[in-house]
Amino acid sequence: QIQKTKDSHLVTFGVQPDFEYFILRHSVKDVVVDGLAMLTKRGVLKKWRKDKTGLPQIKNKAALSFYATHADRRLYSPTADQNIVVVGAGNWGFALACLIGHRILEDKKYNNASITIFDPRTQIADQMGLNRNGPGHFSETLLPKNVFVTSDFSAAFRKASEVIIALKPSDFEDNFRKVLATAEQGLLVMIATRGFISRHQTLPYLMARDMVKQSKRNDVHIYTLSGPVDPDTLVDNKKIKGIIAGSGDGLDTLVDLFDNPFVQSFISDDPIGVQTADILARIYAIWINFVQASGRVADHTDIGYLMAQAAEETCALAIHLGGQRHTFEAASIPWTATFTALCLDGLWQNFGQKAGKAVKKGKHPNKIFEKLKAQYAEEGVQIQALDDLQSVLECAATFNLEMPILQQALETFTTAPDSN
Repeated sequence: QIQKTKDSHLVTFGVQPDFEYFILRHSVKDVVVDGLAMLTKRGVLKKWRKDKTGLPQIKNKAALSFYATHADRRLYSPTADQNIVVVGAGNWGFALACLIGHRILEDKKYNNASITIFDPRTQIADQMGLNRNGPGHFSETLLPKNVFVTSDFSAAFRKASEVIIALKPSDFEDNFRKVLATAEQGLLVMIATRGFISRHQTLPYLMARDMVKQSKRNDVHIYTLSGPVDPDTLVDNKKIKGIIAGSGDGLDTLVDLFDNPFVQSFISDDPIGVQTADILARIYAIWINFVQASGRVADHTDIGYLMAQAAEETCALAIHLGGQRHTFEAASIPWTATFTALCLDGLWQNFGQKAGKAVKKGKHPNKIFEKLKAQYAEEGVQIQALDDLQSVLECAATFNLEMPILQQALETFTTAPDSN
């Protein structure tokens, strides 16, 4: 294996692997004895017990998987200078890591790159590192062989260069603060978190920008990733179109990570507008499908006017937050394409139509929404847009901005049935 690794490195990287001096200066037998002793000392192997084949019994399978992957010098360049970290081991993070993992495996210009999935939940990270499977409906899908998984902040971020955050909004603030405190070099940060930060009624992008400013770091640059893209399409290699927003030299670097035959990236210079559009399009997609399916609005012309009003409401909020009006023009990909796609297909269309059809049959909106949310939750699906509704309205209220459609949606979904 040592010789095969040497040969592999010479072919792939053009240099010898970075074996430790102990490996280079001792016999294979001595190296194995020393390695087993180290694993025993670190609690990976049992000290005295052996299995039926005479090998030491494993005490911690997840830890053994960690060392096996991290120490495989066929996967990592000795001069790795691009260390990509996907934050979040949920469906979205797993899918992004799969996409980028395959990308850097297939292109030789990424020979000096590594990719890591970080998740603060030790048990989740250990299991994914051990089994190489994704969560939920990705339980039969394996990570690419070059993806390393950890819950250790130092191991993940100390030498990180690009960080893609795919956490839930509720986990965003604490983890991003620790990333900034741990990273020792400049970062390109791509925010793929979808949803308002409810505790502060703000966008993830705006919170990240404020946190970077507070940390007094001028070497951290922030971008956003959005669009009508779901994890399944990323893992299944279906044709997708994503939206990357931001400016500066780092933009080309991040766009290139998604440069494969299945991905077409649209570039925007308005991360605030793009992220606002992405979040609110999901809320309005549920409402449009709900009012159609429930019969509240049956005329197609009225639906058209309702969609136009939704665009105007979203645009007004985005401008107050610092976004740009052109992001919401008729030819705009971030709003028009995203909103249309979400209204016509996917989770938000399905939820809105199911709720609307049940209400048309006489069910109370609040009861059916709570029931459907519980059913989706049992399947491991959180519909963030429903949680964002209240946060968006509270955010709008700070600008004395009225959003009649969203206000009506909130009252419809949250008003309990009259006990009388």
